[in-house]
Amino acid sequence: MLLGVEGNTLNGRKDLSLNWDITSDAFILHFDRLVMFAKDLPLNRRSVLRVVAKLYDPFGFISLLLTSIKFLFQDLCEMKIN
Repeated sequence: MLLGVEGNTLNGRKDLSLNWDITSDAFILHFDRLVMFAKDLPLNRRSVLRVVAKLYDPFGFISLLLTSIKFLFQDLCEMKIN
C-alpha cells in the first residue's frame, strides 16, 4: 500500500473508490486534496470533524490515523477548546 502518492498507475483499477495498481498489487491512497481542503479551514473542533468525515477507509488501512484524530477531537472537547 502506497500512501500519498500522486499520479495514475498504468495498470490501475478502481475498487471501492480506491486506486489499485494490479501489477504491484498495491492500493494507492491520495491525500493531496484532503490536505488542500484542511489548509483552507479555520482551526477548531468543527474543522477536525469535517476532515475526518472526508476520509473514506473501507478496508481499515488508515484506522490508526483515524483513531488518533478521534482522540485529538475528544481531547479538544474535554478541554472545551473552540
